[in-house]
This record gives sequence, C-alpha cells and structure tokens, in this order.
Amino acid sequence: MIKKKPLFASIKTRRAFEKVSEQIKELIFSGVFKPGDRLLSERELASQFGVARIVVREALRVLEQSGFILIRQGSEGGAFVKEIGASVVTQSFSDMMRLGKIGFGHLTEARLGIEKITLAFVVVRADEKDLALLKENVQQSENVLLTGKRATEANVSFHVLLAKASKNPLLGMIQESISRIVYTLLQSLKTDVEYSTRVVQYHKDIYRAVCDRNEALAAKLMEEHIQDVTRKLSELSEAEKPKRERRHPGGIGPV
Repeated sequence: MIKKKPLFASIKTRRAFEKVSEQIKELIFSGVFKPGDRLLSERELASQFGVARIVVREALRVLEQSGFILIRQGSEGGAFVKEIGASVVTQSFSDMMRLGKIGFGHLTEARLGIEKITLAFVVVRADEKDLALLKENVQQSENVLLTGKRATEANVSFHVLLAKASKNPLLGMIQESISRIVYTLLQSLKTDVEYSTRVVQYHKDIYRAVCDRNEALAAKLMEEHIQDVTRKLSELSEAEKPKRERRHPGGIGPV
C-alpha cells in the first residue's frame, strides 16, 4: 500500500498551536479545505503535526473564534470549515473598539471614505435590480416606522445594499463589517423612533440621487448623514457614561 503524504508539516516550537492554526488557514485559503469540509480528527491532526492533542485543540479553538471553522459535538461532529465572509473582519473591528483602539472619530473617517468611494462606483454600475432593492429597503424601513418601531436593521442594510451595487466584493465585505458594528452600537445605545425616521429620510434622498446618477449630491448627502449618526451616537454614549460607571466602578474601556 502506498503511504499517503501528510497534509501538514510537523511543528517544533514553543507556541505550536499558532503554527498549527496558520497551516490549517493556509489550506483553507488555497482551497484544499472548502466550506463544509470536515477537518481531520484531533488525533489525526496531532499525529501529522507531531504535537500533543491539547495543542491541536487550542489551535482549533483559535480558528473557531476567528470564524474559520465551526466545531460540532456528537457522533456526527468535528471541526468544519466555514464560509469565510465579513464575520472575520467584523470580529477584529469589534475587538478593537472594545479595547478602545477605535473611537467614533475613527469609525466616522473610515465610513466617510468607504461610502464616498462606494457611491462613485454605484452611480455608474448600479443596475435596475440594485435600484429596486434600494427602493424596497426604504419602503421596508418606512413600513417598520408605521408600526411605531425603530427601523435600525433595515436602515443599516441600506448601506450594505449600496456597497453590493458597487459590484466590488471587497467593498461589500468591508461595508458589511462596518455596518454590523454600527448596528450593534445603535441597538446598545437605544436610538429612538424619531431618530430612525430621520435616517430613513436621508436614505430616501441618497436613493434618489443615485437614481439620477448624481454622484456629487449623493456624496454630500452621505457625508451629512454619517456625521449626523456620529453626533447621535456620541450624544447617547455620553448619556450612558454615568450608568456604566455605576455598574463598573473600576472603569472600563471606551465604547
């Protein structure tokens, strides 16, 4: 019987779990392991890498936290490769914000730059289907407002739809990651229905500018909108500070 060549090179280093996770990631990136594939068992991985099973277990834990794999328990369980999407980037952004490395100012600058670049492509590349989806999104937001609820989820989705209309998947991924962070902030800081209504009006105006292929107007409205969101988030965050300080007398990092 011909002995199969191992997929992995043996590891000899003090932080072996990092090397293990890096090799597995490389095989995911190269397409050897595809979304839905089950990795080798812990025992088989440990044998090929030449490390203890506890090292493999730690490497798999890191990969799961990073969004590369999903670990299932039970007889049909194991480590399965996930579809790599915006979640990996989102987690990194979220961690940086929680550590206080990214503030509202940084978020605003990034959003302004990305949104304006996105709009430059959207006004040229958006087709009838894209415009229909944007229109549907605005209508959906208005319908939610009529029930007396905030339209936060639909409002955030508007920006993701814009990015997809740019026909640039990287812009779409970045925008989706940033939008998830904005959504979390809006939810945690509890914006009201009145503010949600203001956001929908901005989106309606931006949608019309895109339909007219008016990049300058769309960019101007987007800048006003994002600056307005930042002011609202900063205002709500300041109002929340006394509550956070009462809950955590020792202090925590910035929101």
